Formats: sequence, structure tokens, C-alpha cells
Amino acid sequence: MIDITTHAYPIAHLTHAVTVSSASWFNAIGDFSRNNCVGICAFLVPANMIATTQTMVFTGIDIVSRRLRLMMIAAIAYSMIMVLHVFTWFSVGVVAAPTFILLFLGTVCLAINLWAIAKPQVMAKLLRIGYFWVIDRFKPMTGKPKQSYLGECR
Repeated sequence: MIDITTHAYPIAHLTHAVTVSSASWFNAIGDFSRNNCVGICAFLVPANMIATTQTMVFTGIDIVSRRLRLMMIAAIAYSMIMVLHVFTWFSVGVVAAPTFILLFLGTVCLAINLWAIAKPQVMAKLLRIGYFWVIDRFKPMTGKPKQSYLGECR
């Protein structure tokens, strides 16, 4: 007969090994993120800005398609990766201006993309109002009456 108490230790040891392995995996990801910070930020900042701008433009001109959804998902992924990258710096105690600037950028881009998914009509109307306001301000004086930018948009 097999004694159950003699096999309890190896099972407990394997459970502990999996936990340590998971912790090592998170440490390795954090170390990779901190060691390659310049490269990660050099990619994520422009990618985040371009993807969020594309989402805003295509939402503003009422393009609803798979491409727009894919763009939104990519922009959300860039934003989340940037926020997680900043949290790896917070986890080791680095609290500096660049971390807060990157956190702010990632959070704002994430909020804009989530807003474009949740309320695309509201975002489109606000973007059109802003567009017409800017056009009215920089249009040369032609003597024609100005169109109200608060009026009906499509």
C-alpha cells in the first residue's frame, strides 16, 4: 500500500514551484519592460497617438466598419500596454515626471478610444462642432453670413 503522507510533500512542492514560476515570469516581463524602456516608449507613444487620432477622424466622418473596430482595438491595446509599462516603473519605486506624463497619455488615449466605442454619435457631433468652429475662425472674411457651428450636423 502507498502511504498518502509520503506523497503530500511532492504535490505541495509542485504547487509552490508553479507559484514561484509565475512570479518569475512577471519579474521577467517587468525587467524586460524597464530594460527596454526607450525602445518601448519610442514605439508606443507615436503608435498610440496615431491610432487614437485615426479613431477620432474616422469616428468624426462616420466610417463604421471592421477596420475602424480593428483600429480601436489596436489603439486600446497600445494604451493598455503603455499604462502597464508605467506600472512596472511604479512597482520598483520610480516616481518621476516621464512616468506621470506617459500614464496621462495612455489614460487619455484609452478614454478617447473607449468613448469612441461607447458613444460614437456623441463624439462625431462634438468633433464636427470643433471642426466648424476652427473653420469659422480661420476662414477669410468674404462678407457672407457665418453658418452656426452649433446647428444641425448631417
